[in-house]
Amino acid sequence: MKLFQIITLITFSFGLTIIETPEYANPDLENQYRIMIESQTYIDFDSAGKDFLSKINFHSDFEILDNEQKFIIWLTNNISYTKYKNITEAKVAWDEVKMKYQTSRTANDSFYVTLKMSRMYDFVDLLAPDVYSSKDPCLMSCESTFKKAVSNAAITYESVLKYNEDASHPIAWLSFQNKRNICLRASNLCKKGCEAQD
Repeated sequence: MKLFQIITLITFSFGLTIIETPEYANPDLENQYRIMIESQTYIDFDSAGKDFLSKINFHSDFEILDNEQKFIIWLTNNISYTKYKNITEAKVAWDEVKMKYQTSRTANDSFYVTLKMSRMYDFVDLLAPDVYSSKDPCLMSCESTFKKAVSNAAITYESVLKYNEDASHPIAWLSFQNKRNICLRASNLCKKGCEAQD
């Protein structure tokens, strides 16, 4: 699925580390994605979304975040566990995330057009690149597990962006970010375990 043609050499004070940099199978999609995530409208959306996710303190069934109606029910029933004063404040914050998504969606239409014309898994390659920061077998195992878990979450996210209506995109983004955060925490714990073995 990926091509590894570029080798980036980074010199550190104690030697030379080789890091593989993937050349993506769909450079047009990669370019449009980079343009989008560097745009101010996307930065505003991403910031609002991450702030909202950090405040809802979500520790429940992943499937809840795959459906906005289920999520709002969960949010209503668990508002006391969040950092919001009440459900009204939380809904206003969620509506703001969705509004900022729509602003970014409109401003970055070229990315979504390119995505819809791309092959399935092209976007997954961007969200879960096959790059390893270490040659240590234990650390590589941690990173490989992280990549596989993020890839699984990214497949669902890509499917929604490609085939579902725009209104479902913000909850899909929230679900993907939540899963990615959990995978990242697990990967960091795995790496600490590797370091403890040394």
